[in-house]
Amino acid sequence: MAVKSPSSESASELNETRFSEVFAIAKQALTYVGLFRTPPTPEIYQLWYRFVEGADEKLRAELSQAMDARAINTSQLDELYHRYFPNIVDFDTHAHVGNSLAEQLEAVQGLLQEQSRAQNEFGQSVQSTHERLQTPALDSAAMSRCLEQMLASNAQMQAKLAETDSRLNNSQQQIQSLQSELHQAQKAMFTDNLTGVSNRRFFDLLMQQTTAGSNRESANVPGLCVLTLLDMDGFKHINDSFGHADADEVLRHLAGVMQRAVGDGSLARLGGDEFAIVHRVDEFEQADQLAESLRKSFSAKQLVLQRSGLTIGTLTASMGVAVLRDDDDRHSWFERADKLLYAAKNAGRNRVMLETRLGRS
Repeated sequence: MAVKSPSSESASELNETRFSEVFAIAKQALTYVGLFRTPPTPEIYQLWYRFVEGADEKLRAELSQAMDARAINTSQLDELYHRYFPNIVDFDTHAHVGNSLAEQLEAVQGLLQEQSRAQNEFGQSVQSTHERLQTPALDSAAMSRCLEQMLASNAQMQAKLAETDSRLNNSQQQIQSLQSELHQAQKAMFTDNLTGVSNRRFFDLLMQQTTAGSNRESANVPGLCVLTLLDMDGFKHINDSFGHADADEVLRHLAGVMQRAVGDGSLARLGGDEFAIVHRVDEFEQADQLAESLRKSFSAKQLVLQRSGLTIGTLTASMGVAVLRDDDDRHSWFERADKLLYAAKNAGRNRVMLETRLGRS
């Protein structure tokens, strides 16, 4: 799109179009901030601004649904922001760390070249001294000068090596620090802020990698790959009855229970009270056993809020379990598990629905 220069449109046109439209969107966005009592952080303001602007239909539909249910809260908006907007901070961190690592590695290469040059120069000096010492009838004074020159060259080389060693150690420490920073940035990019388990971004990447043909052909791993989608039953009641802070505490507890139960599997929070588990089993019955064990663990005891001491009671969960097939891509695999989850909900909740129970093996 071509951008008009100030001289190509009048001041009145600028005021009546661009300024008035942007101002109206900003004003409405701030209205939503106040209406739902959400903090006016740059991230939440940007989310409401994009909602009012209407450019992203999926975001608008999801936020509209939450508004109709009066289920807007800060943690939900934070989750939506990280899902619909690229994490600018994370990408900036990656770019900064990547550039810094490149600079440090280039510096290391330069230092190694300096060391090599110093050693070569000393070698040439030793060779030159050796040749002069072979001169017939070499007097003591000339011999002394040769030895002094060789000792001076050695001292110069040792000083240079000591200097470059110190600079190499410093560069190595900086590289290790940058690598740690990069690792932390990558970890944060794929971690759910509320629960500490993996997030939707990680789950999407995992699904893509797991269903990739190259991975299936190269992974000579026995057994079946299973996707379990899990949704807590009636979790909205906890938000409405106890408040969002207590509901967040419950979600963190539930995520901890699931994380311990899945073992080597991968757990991710997809949003709200919906989670996904990707894991391998030797036999399909083991997938049923894991899901049933999880389901029973939720309702096994009364939950008491640590923060307030209030009793939540028992919770139940519905689950859909689907096995990865040879012809699956990540969408078909997910859609099948999602249908099974809704089948469990429609069948009365607090149950596990597997493909075998719907006539598919």
